[in-house]
Amino acid sequence: TVLSVEDIGELLLNGTAVVNRFGGEFLLSWDTCMARDQLGIIPGPVPPGTAWCKGEKTGDINPNPPLMELGEAIAESVRLRSDTGITALSGGVDSCLVAFFADLPCMTAGTEDSHAIERGRHAADLLGLSCEQVIITRRDVEEGLGIVIPVIPKVNPVEVAIAVTQYCITKWAGEHGYERILTGLGADELFGGYARYLESENLEDELKKDFEGLKLQAQRDQSVAALD
Repeated sequence: TVLSVEDIGELLLNGTAVVNRFGGEFLLSWDTCMARDQLGIIPGPVPPGTAWCKGEKTGDINPNPPLMELGEAIAESVRLRSDTGITALSGGVDSCLVAFFADLPCMTAGTEDSHAIERGRHAADLLGLSCEQVIITRRDVEEGLGIVIPVIPKVNPVEVAIAVTQYCITKWAGEHGYERILTGLGADELFGGYARYLESENLEDELKKDFEGLKLQAQRDQSVAALD
């Protein structure tokens, strides 16, 4: 169930225990209380998956979602987050699946005449969705580097490149009135999508390491999104 701000406000009037069942990504602050989502997707001053009032912990966030088949779970997860916003579409399997279920306007970003722009536009046409193009220039990259490097949790060429692209996407989205962006980031780590896995000498350990790294990815993306 997707709750409005008004719905959440009314629920909180009945006590703070109801927050313990909340799913999704959130950081709530009301009266002297604060609560943060179970996975810690949204940054905040309290530990992930906890609720606090007057400086004392009052409970743990445990949404306990129903068991679903994988395909149903993916579709439902996207549906719950697609009441508003835009989908960042690269043309890959991950973002195409999100775009299909979300059925929202799309945008694709890349340098002029880049593969990403071409495939994103082609995918949107196949899905029957509108798709805006965001051309990333050298000047955009230079500006983005100075802005994202101080805020992302891990600095290396791969993380910085993704963060700069994310910055260009979120800046464009904010300028056009969008407050939510759906992406396919993280799917390769969850479902073993990287080609390098085919040559891995210890696939189980590599998948585990990449999965554990998703927390830093979420921090990176949220830090960049918060800039705009």
